[in-house]
Amino acid sequence: MSNYNFETDTVTYKDHIIEDFFKSFPQQGYIKDYVKDNLICLYVGGSHAYGLDTDTSDLDIRGIFKDSIDMILGYQKLDQLANDSQDIVIYSLSKLLPLVAEGNPNVMECLWVDEEEILFATYEYSYLRSRREDFLSKIVKHKYSGYAMSQLSRIKGHDKWLVKEQSGKFEKKPNIKDYIIFVDSEDGHVCKLSSLEWNFNYHYFTKVKDEIYNLFFDIECSHYPLIEEGNSFIPIQQERVEGTVYRGIIWFNKSQFQIDLDEYNNWKKWKENRNETRHQLEVDYGYDTKFALHACRLMLMGIEILQGKGVIVKRPDRDFLLDVRNGKYTYNYIIETIPNYISELDEAYKISKLQNSVDKKMVVDLIKQILFKKVI
Repeated sequence: MSNYNFETDTVTYKDHIIEDFFKSFPQQGYIKDYVKDNLICLYVGGSHAYGLDTDTSDLDIRGIFKDSIDMILGYQKLDQLANDSQDIVIYSLSKLLPLVAEGNPNVMECLWVDEEEILFATYEYSYLRSRREDFLSKIVKHKYSGYAMSQLSRIKGHDKWLVKEQSGKFEKKPNIKDYIIFVDSEDGHVCKLSSLEWNFNYHYFTKVKDEIYNLFFDIECSHYPLIEEGNSFIPIQQERVEGTVYRGIIWFNKSQFQIDLDEYNNWKKWKENRNETRHQLEVDYGYDTKFALHACRLMLMGIEILQGKGVIVKRPDRDFLLDVRNGKYTYNYIIETIPNYISELDEAYKISKLQNSVDKKMVVDLIKQILFKKVI
């Protein structure tokens, strides 16, 4: 079983051909050569492995290599080999197996992918697959539900930004003058400082108490920085300057200004870092349907594992999950449905015959068997 050609350094999967496979990694040549010489397996992971790929899905390739004692102990440490896009990742054996034993949903597929997804395999990998049941435990309830609820939180978090963005809340950066209320000493008129067409360089503040100030006009001086660049609000006078005109009281809603400014900056950071393709899903369907797909899949897989069905990578519920991905269900349906799986997980957990946790010594012994070529 090998769709990896060591002579041409090419991976072939269905209609996907990745030439110069190891050359796609940015690491130095001797590191790549070591991993290549100590490969245990290569397999297709992600959406293709789950049978949930679409025309726009990336091809994710994962693998395992035998690390050395020097690497494990920290000399020339190498946990994984990955290309820049992270769609190809090869994990060290000593890093991967403990993660599998901990029920980490991101790597559980490694011992359970369908054989048609395996691109290259050694006897050691076949041996690991024969021991895969030993890596299952009740801990998956907490791991899978935790990851699923994290996806749900991201859906809700993005929804918050999306709703506020579409409402126009972030059309402009909060201006400090919009948070300062002026009460005119002559007629008691109340307005925002931003509505006054004054030359504020001729004005200064004196502090009355927290967030309340007196405002004075000084025709003789034009160097008072009432509102500085960067939205800084600084009262610069300890007391009234003789000969200046009292104009009224101002109240600076500093706490609300800081809240709105922080929210604007956080939204801006979210916008700059968001994946535009994923954002288009939010525009099209009102929420990120890929987050929803992953959340539903994780819950369903967690239930299956606890029921003793193993890690079913190729999804039998493909149609339902793709309907979720394609926005068939409303936002409200998704945020109500995903938490409802918790009760099913709880029930499966109660009757599960899986061990409470994976024996750490077993994991260590298995790693040692493979590294020291004692697999029998």
